[in-house]
Amino acid sequence: MGTTTVIVLSILGFGFVGIIGYFIMIYNGLISVKENIKKSWGNVDVILKQRYDEIPKLISVCESYTQFEKGMLDRLLKSREKYLSVRSAEGKSEASNEISADFRSIFA
Repeated sequence: MGTTTVIVLSILGFGFVGIIGYFIMIYNGLISVKENIKKSWGNVDVILKQRYDEIPKLISVCESYTQFEKGMLDRLLKSREKYLSVRSAEGKSEASNEISADFRSIFA
């Protein structure tokens, strides 16, 4: 065997090792991407579960606020009816003050 054959075989050997190393790096990269996708879906599941767990709290807050709104609107409607039913100036003044107080509670 001559030196050229040794050089050619060395270059082919290094090329072969380089190609195998390249494919190993690609394989490892694909495995890494696969694991990152699994981890990302796990994070999505955790966030969706947290969101699902918050729904009962949101419903209870909405219910309590709805009760507050209903009571406030009932008071405002009663004050309006009182204003419309009263004939005297003093009564209208009182009813008007009640309506103003109800509006303050709405905007405060």
